[in-house]
Amino acid sequence: MDKIHLENSAAKITDWNNDITMEIKDNSKRNKFGGETVSAEIYKSIKKDLAESGFQIEQNYSTRISDIMFCIIQNVSVIDENSKFALNMAYYKDPYSEKVSLVKNKREAFYVPKLDVVLGFNAPKVFTDWLRLLANELKKQVSAYPLLYGIKYRIIEDLFVPLIAIEMESKLGKHLNGGIFNMSKNAYVGILITRKNASVHIDFYKREFGLKNILSYCTEG
Repeated sequence: MDKIHLENSAAKITDWNNDITMEIKDNSKRNKFGGETVSAEIYKSIKKDLAESGFQIEQNYSTRISDIMFCIIQNVSVIDENSKFALNMAYYKDPYSEKVSLVKNKREAFYVPKLDVVLGFNAPKVFTDWLRLLANELKKQVSAYPLLYGIKYRIIEDLFVPLIAIEMESKLGKHLNGGIFNMSKNAYVGILITRKNASVHIDFYKREFGLKNILSYCTEG
């Protein structure tokens, strides 16, 4: 990407609508996922605060980057087997077998984290319109920029900006640790809500991995 791409795309903007839109959803109760039930009680205690935040509320949120990346690799022309492995298009389902399996969906190709609750907003239309113009300026090179690729080919229509991620856990274990890392990488700030004090987990990630955008709250003091 070069300066000329930015300048040319900005010059083509015609609609300067910078209103921020919110999609209103029914978040009166916890939308359970995968048979999970323990977070429903915790969610009930914070839903009033969430409703009054002024943000769009997304439950069981996953970033759309994996959808875009899967579309990109699906559109790659026929290539040799080594390249398929390099692009996450193929894998060995059985490590003791030489049989090669081709990926059939995004979850076979990429890790797709799912966050309990995310608060954010949709970027203004003028911004997404500009990104689409920028993507057009890049021509085939747009494949190197997954977000622009997704906007150009309308894999995503609205650009949701995840500001605050919330993970609700009743136990202190590996699932909690995964939630900490996922929040840190997929939102501006994360809040871990637990029944038992989990500050030692947060401190470990801050000290060992440099994750400094995670806060914790214990519902039982």
